[in-house]
Amino acid sequence: MMALLPPRSRGSRSDCHSRNIASCFPRALVLALLLLVALPVPSAASHLASNAAIPGGKGDKAAMIGGGSPDQQHARSNLLETRASARRATRPNLADSQLRALLDLNAAWHLWPTNSNRSRRCDQWDYVQCSKQGFIIALELSDLDINATMPLNIFSTMPYLRRLVLAGDYFLHGSITHLSLPTSLRVLDVSDTSLSGWLPSTINSLPALTHLDVSDTPISGSLPSTILSLSALAHLDISDSSISGFLPSNLSRLSGLTYLNIGASNITGRVEDLSWASGLTNLHTLVMGRMLGVTGDFSALTFLTSLHAMQSLTITDVSWTGELPVLLGTLTSLTYLDLDGLPTTQFPRWVTDLPALRYLDVGHSHNYRSGVVPQDLSRLSQLQHFDASGNGLVGALPDYWTALNHLTFLSVSDNKIEGSIPSTFSALTALNELSLLGNKIEGSIPATFSALTSLINLLLRANRFSGPIPPFLGSLTGLTSLDLSDNDFTGAIPETLTNLTGVSQLFLSNNQLISRLEVVEKMTWLNTLDISFNNFSSGFPDLSSLPSLMFLGAGGNHFHGPFPNVVLKLTSLVMLDIGQNELDGPIPSDISKLSSLMSLHLNHNDFYGENPLGLFSLMNLDSLLLNNNRFSGRLPSTLVTGSLGTLNLQGNGISGPLPDFARWNTSIQGF
Repeated sequence: MMALLPPRSRGSRSDCHSRNIASCFPRALVLALLLLVALPVPSAASHLASNAAIPGGKGDKAAMIGGGSPDQQHARSNLLETRASARRATRPNLADSQLRALLDLNAAWHLWPTNSNRSRRCDQWDYVQCSKQGFIIALELSDLDINATMPLNIFSTMPYLRRLVLAGDYFLHGSITHLSLPTSLRVLDVSDTSLSGWLPSTINSLPALTHLDVSDTPISGSLPSTILSLSALAHLDISDSSISGFLPSNLSRLSGLTYLNIGASNITGRVEDLSWASGLTNLHTLVMGRMLGVTGDFSALTFLTSLHAMQSLTITDVSWTGELPVLLGTLTSLTYLDLDGLPTTQFPRWVTDLPALRYLDVGHSHNYRSGVVPQDLSRLSQLQHFDASGNGLVGALPDYWTALNHLTFLSVSDNKIEGSIPSTFSALTALNELSLLGNKIEGSIPATFSALTSLINLLLRANRFSGPIPPFLGSLTGLTSLDLSDNDFTGAIPETLTNLTGVSQLFLSNNQLISRLEVVEKMTWLNTLDISFNNFSSGFPDLSSLPSLMFLGAGGNHFHGPFPNVVLKLTSLVMLDIGQNELDGPIPSDISKLSSLMSLHLNHNDFYGENPLGLFSLMNLDSLLLNNNRFSGRLPSTLVTGSLGTLNLQGNGISGPLPDFARWNTSIQGF
């Protein structure tokens, strides 16, 4: 099954596709599996030999301690020799030339500890695979933070090298223009590195090359014409590189290509100049995002209709004119279609003619004219990912969700959708993320939401929901992020939310919530809490039980009393906003213990005191708002504040000259 991930999606992901598979299972299970794999599995021959050495298959004591008849000892000796030979076969010794090559590479890149240099056994060299004859066949060196220059000649001394993977070694630098590679090479991946220069013109000397990836690099120049000699090439990715100029029309000669990514490169021309791709009849994946140097009209894309094998098509963030051709609806093999950020004015209704679609992104057009979510989307019964956010869609949510019960991701955020949530949402039991934020949806959250037990992220911000927060949300125990901010919710936070032990982010700001916050005090697993601009009153909540809290927004309420010393225990805080409350008194000098703080907002309270120097010892502060309090005194002109970028002291009694630090890098108010 094709993975429902963008063709180029590196970085941080939260699912198992982006990590080592071991990280997707409980640690104890992983260890058990590893131990199980490490145990030798006896073959039929070894089982028979064991029975020969141990009469009856039970194993008498003499045989077990090395005794037994001569025949038994001979059989046992043969068995041990067979096993030793098998181990030697799977642990080949490096050929002399290959050991020298690794020593040379280690001298340049320092990849292996010194004790590796003394070993000829291939399995003692991490990231290296060898043939039975001791020749290096693969170097898997991705994401090793190699900070060195690319050697030009070492790899050519590995005559049987098939795979050279350096992806993610961002600090690896140097020109590859004169890089010498062995003719045996099949995979060359230098993506996400700082390698530069031109693709070597001698690339035609790699007749076995099937995979070439230079994406996310400064590699520049035009594609060398010699690339046309790579008849075995199946995967070509030049995205986010500095490769420029026209792509030659005879690239269609690379008829074996199954994957082509030319997005975000510096290639130039018109849309119709890409029609050579119509000859790539084996193409499964085509990515053409952010091609700013290519102009023209979407109608020229009709050449794509000849690519009947294509399963994944990405056309994003281009400035072409017109509308996408309806004939694209004939690409019935498509399972992945990303049309995000196109300047078209109509929802591409032809997408409903693509019955195999599992991933559909038609978001962020911003140009749709009175468009609505199409009623016939229900024909896409295999759909798992649907994103139509940021399109200006109007009207109510359709009622066909029972036909889309495979959806795991649904976003229609930042539109103009009105009405209430249809009850058929209860059919979306596979849904992991639901984003309806930034619309005009009203009413209460329907009780049918309790059926959405697979939800991980529920984002309902900036709508017109009203009434109390429903207690049944506490039954969605898979949630990690819950955003109900910017609505009209009233009443208290329900006690049932304490069941959400996986929630790390809770956003409740800009509602009309009241009562104390004992519920929040029990959510000890939170790292982000925003309860700002509600009607919470009385004393500040005791949040000392939230040791992982990094972002706390509690401004715009009616908290009163002295500075809440409980926050001094939250040593992981990066952002603290308790502005626009009714707090008073001095700022404790111990605030300097919050050394990770980057943003501190104490504005519009009744704090007082002279020279709150504890605040200015927070060297990581970028934003400090102290305005509209009763601070007084004179700030020393030699005050040093590290990275402070914004300082507001207005509405206080602070005097003195502009501090030296503020003359250079600070937006300052109040002097």
